[in-house]
Amino acid sequence: MKKILLHTFLISIVSTTLFAQSDADAPLPEPLGNNLYAGIELTTTSMRPVVFQIDTLASGKVCFKRVSMALSPDGSIKFDKTRTPQQMIYYAKRIASYVDIFQSPMYQIKPERIYVLMSSTFFDPFNNDSYAIEELKEIIRQYNPDINISQFKKEEEADDCILGMTSDGVLSKVLEQVGKRPVINIIDVNNSNMKGGYLGKTGSPVTFNLEGGVFKIAKLAEKEITDNNWNLNNTSHRRAIAKFAASQFREKYLPNIKTNNSDDNVVVLAGGIVFTYSVWLKAQEIPSKSYHRLYAKESDSDEFLEAVIDNPDNQALFQQGPGGATVNNFFGERVFASAKRILSNVQILTGAAILNELVHELRDKRGTKTFIFNTDLWFSALYYHISEAAREQPRP
Repeated sequence: MKKILLHTFLISIVSTTLFAQSDADAPLPEPLGNNLYAGIELTTTSMRPVVFQIDTLASGKVCFKRVSMALSPDGSIKFDKTRTPQQMIYYAKRIASYVDIFQSPMYQIKPERIYVLMSSTFFDPFNNDSYAIEELKEIIRQYNPDINISQFKKEEEADDCILGMTSDGVLSKVLEQVGKRPVINIIDVNNSNMKGGYLGKTGSPVTFNLEGGVFKIAKLAEKEITDNNWNLNNTSHRRAIAKFAASQFREKYLPNIKTNNSDDNVVVLAGGIVFTYSVWLKAQEIPSKSYHRLYAKESDSDEFLEAVIDNPDNQALFQQGPGGATVNNFFGERVFASAKRILSNVQILTGAAILNELVHELRDKRGTKTFIFNTDLWFSALYYHISEAAREQPRP
């Protein structure tokens, strides 16, 4: 039964290019399924499976089109400092279950086109211990001997993210949303790092990849709570915690977030707290669409922060948010339930303060008029990394 449900999640979202292509950019004809690839990214808090298509266009450009994905990253996966053999075996078996689906009659993806990629921060709990990385690879290969396993290099991860996100197949959806070809800025407010940037005039990425993310600032906030004897159920104390988190972000992160500040630039957002806010706002839309407009009103980010401050319990926060009223089927229920448990209450409070600070900076000082939450941004680095690796493999 679990495999049937997982299969349903994987095929539930279909992603296609939304703008008309010129003859020069028409995809080259290939046998059915010949250009399908699959990837699983391992992060500090989740496992992200995806099936996507790589089209080599007649012009020589590469176009990525997502075919299917899990409705949301599998937030039940957690690889922590204990690093027990049982934990690694559990990871390997979970990956094997996805590989079975990738190779099923629906997709028929060969093992050499299946990639497992660890994020650059995956082993942060034990300082990217090279022994741990090799140990996990070995156990994964015991269950999945023919698939590709590697880890993003920190210095390349943000570049791959920008290059994957700005490819024609992904970027076209942003253009469809805003009705013109804008300057695109990408900001991933990740739990373990913050990365992003934009495509420079020469076509090369201008990027940032900052160590630490929502979790790191939340840890600092927890120390402040202890030092000041603050009570997480006290509204004035929660407001003080939010102010502390915002100041940490403003002083240590914000100056290093690189954006192209052209008039009317678009910011594409991703990350656990962005997902959490998007579900709180419009839960039922998240499973059915890749792109979601956020912060249409200037007060939107303030309203979410105030709701988080007023609700120390995640269940109450989500039940009182507008997204809860939109849930009307099993897929919406799954996303809604997932968003409640991805972040602890301190982490949501920290993340909401960070988002509020970030949105005000972008809107008030950097010329941003449009904000979009994009689920492709979860996978954009993986898209590009796999496409580059695939160039080294002979075509069937």
